[in-house]
Amino acid sequence: MANSTGQNLVDLAREVSGYQVSQAVTDAEVLVYVNEHTKKLYDLINEQDESVYSTPYLFSLPDPVLQTAYTAASLGTAPVNFAALPDDCDRIQGLDYQPAAPRPITVHPFTFVNRNDGWFLYKAMGRIAGKEILQVIPAATSAGPYQLWYIQQFVPLTLITALDNNMQRYQPYIYYGAGIDILDKVKRDSSQLTRKQQAEAKRVATMAQNRDSGAEQGGTEGGNRDSNWPYFSGPRLF
Repeated sequence: MANSTGQNLVDLAREVSGYQVSQAVTDAEVLVYVNEHTKKLYDLINEQDESVYSTPYLFSLPDPVLQTAYTAASLGTAPVNFAALPDDCDRIQGLDYQPAAPRPITVHPFTFVNRNDGWFLYKAMGRIAGKEILQVIPAATSAGPYQLWYIQQFVPLTLITALDNNMQRYQPYIYYGAGIDILDKVKRDSSQLTRKQQAEAKRVATMAQNRDSGAEQGGTEGGNRDSNWPYFSGPRLF
């Protein structure tokens, strides 16, 4: 069975709220409600397991992507230790130096208290030349390849686009939530749907905590986690 589209979720929200044919709330309004709760579900899944939507992004310093943006904005030469974050970056998860090495080096976030403790540190710097900027320090030793891990921005559904497989598993959370919003707008009691949505939120948390322990520990042939975990592909060194 195909994953639910925005229109499917609008229809389901209308069904659970009892407003299938009423135009007291339009489909366009219900789609806004659907997307509000789809975004909440996206955040809830990320909160429970940040690996689900983790996305890798390779770049190098000095960063040619940022230099192109600097040139277009007539800003001269970009700092050698500044990189442009992906345009769809919502949240930085971590940064690796020399990602193709047998064991990449973790670059830790910058804190002023620990400013001199690490070999490499990184810090988000805000927006320059139309790009969100990541700074790696110290600048003098920052050159080389990196891999950023980040969470992509949520992309709202249209009436014809569909949920991904992760959200499809918990789609009642979305249409119960949108159904609540419909009932709230027409000033009807939404407590029953609220309880149902809360149960779905609990299910998201429970499913995240009760994943197959065998899958967590290794592959189907009994390999250890280090050789299968997506953030490290090299041999175990100790």
